[in-house]
Formats: sequence, structure tokens, C-alpha cells
Amino acid sequence: MARYARHISMTEVGEEGQTKLLDSKVLLIGAGGLGSPVCLYLAAAGIGPGTSVRIFGAGPMGLTLLQLARLAGGKVFVSDPIAGRL
Repeated sequence: MARYARHISMTEVGEEGQTKLLDSKVLLIGAGGLGSPVCLYLAAAGIGPGTSVRIFGAGPMGLTLLQLARLAGGKVFVSDPIAGRL
């Protein structure tokens, strides 16, 4: 939890809020130009071991974010409406 010391020190988040973030599930639709910064902020907020991450869009950015989420220890699921991308 030392990684999240700043979040825990915030009265709006605290230890209980950080625990909820770590146990949360995320669905990100569109990991392109607007979605990729969102992924970075989510990772900083507490995506870690045990967090479920669903990425809809297996383009170049989606696949890059898949690797980042895996490195953070998240359970990653990827889907794409274009069957040839998977």
C-alpha cells in the first residue's frame, strides 16, 4: 500500500477508498487518443493485482494498454468488433 500513500492520505479517498479502487473492475471503450490518457490515470489510481480490466478495441493502442495492465498485475480481457484483430 506504500505505492498509494498519496491517495490514502486524501480524506476523500483514504484506505477504504483505495481498497475499493484495487478491487474494482474497469471497462474502457476506445483506447485511442482520448482513451490512452484515461488508462494511465486509472493505472496511477490503483490498477494492480486482482483488478479486472476490459479493453474494447484491439488496435495498436489497445494492445499496448493490454501489456501495461498485465504488467501492473491486472486481469485483462480484450475484445474487438473486427474479428481479424484478435
